[in-house]
Amino acid sequence: MSTEKVVFNKLFKAAKKPVELKVVDELEQALELASDAYSHAFDGFQIMNDIESRIIDFRAEINREIKDFFNAGRVLEIDEDVENLQKLFDQLIEKTDELGIDPGVLFPRIEAAMTILNQAGTIKTDFKGAYNRVVDESNIGLINFLN
Repeated sequence: MSTEKVVFNKLFKAAKKPVELKVVDELEQALELASDAYSHAFDGFQIMNDIESRIIDFRAEINREIKDFFNAGRVLEIDEDVENLQKLFDQLIEKTDELGIDPGVLFPRIEAAMTILNQAGTIKTDFKGAYNRVVDESNIGLINFLN
């Protein structure tokens, strides 16, 4: 007698056997659900590792760009540079007043100097705000689904 026939004969002979068949069906469903969850978690592990690598690469790229920006210019010296410009500008004004001449005659770029002197505080504040937003956003702010 085939195994299949033996199993069906036993299932139909005992009253307890249909209950066992229900357990087998439930076990199959539970296995299917657990298998889907397991597969999804395994795929998720690989996806999260890939995302993490991309974030690390992106942060490194952004850090290089920020480092290059700071290394290429004098933004950190803005206060002392503007203070020195103001001191020299004041001396020019004082000397040209004594001579009774227009400071623009001696220093043709006087408008550029005045613009910097008038706006340096604002642009420094704007820069610091923009930089701080970049630092804040570098945390990315992802939703934590696990908490």
